[in-house]
Amino acid sequence: MVSVFCALAFWHYLKALRTFAKSSPSAVYGFLSLLMVVAVIASYSRGAVIALLLFLGMFLVAFFVRQFTLPAYPQKKLIAGVLLAAFAVFAFIGLKGLNAQETWDRMEQLFDGKDNTVVVRQTATKATFDMWRGARWLGHGAGSFKLIFPQYQQHYPSIYEFHVTVKGKKVPRRFFWENAHNDIAQTLAEFGLVGTGLIALGMLWGLVRFVRIRAWANPISITLILGLIATLIHSWGEFVFQNPAILVTWAALGIISLRWSELELPPQSR
Repeated sequence: MVSVFCALAFWHYLKALRTFAKSSPSAVYGFLSLLMVVAVIASYSRGAVIALLLFLGMFLVAFFVRQFTLPAYPQKKLIAGVLLAAFAVFAFIGLKGLNAQETWDRMEQLFDGKDNTVVVRQTATKATFDMWRGARWLGHGAGSFKLIFPQYQQHYPSIYEFHVTVKGKKVPRRFFWENAHNDIAQTLAEFGLVGTGLIALGMLWGLVRFVRIRAWANPISITLILGLIATLIHSWGEFVFQNPAILVTWAALGIISLRWSELELPPQSR
């Protein structure tokens, strides 16, 4: 959603410069994107924050590269400066009000080794690849992870069994994993090389089409693609695509990014 709002803000901003418009909706979309940024940071999800920072870094690079390639419109620097200053003030106030310090504290734990959730997820990924090796080509079937995974999970005690104290006695309990916290590994384990290969071919076709129509020159297309890449990277450490809303939106935005560029091509180039 951050990439959608940034894409619309970027597109309207450039359109206003080309047409010498006195105003445009770009500031509204920029405000909405910052609202989503604050919401993500306040969610305390470290994976989401890392993906967000990755996207914002790539987007800012693309934005300023495009800025330098634009003609010397008289209002270009003034508009960009005012918007960036206003958005920075809003982001500061929003993060202060929502007490984002807890998010940064969790991020510090992630990188200083005080939190073992990363090690646990890495171990679960190893077990998931073991599951894939049990059915390399066709996989175990869609939705089979939570049923098949315990057979491979048991070989990794740190993600399989723990003990709790009940009435002074240690009683064994077992972890139950519904998802692998790694969508890429889980997809490979469930669909095998054949099923995953079909998905990869679809993505490869989209990438080839993206290059052929020079979609990177379109502000909406390149911004949406950057958001999709950040989300895909996020899925390596989380199960974001197990949410149907995220999966369908991700796929739809991929097609929209291509169609938007196609519709803006000259008729003879489509």
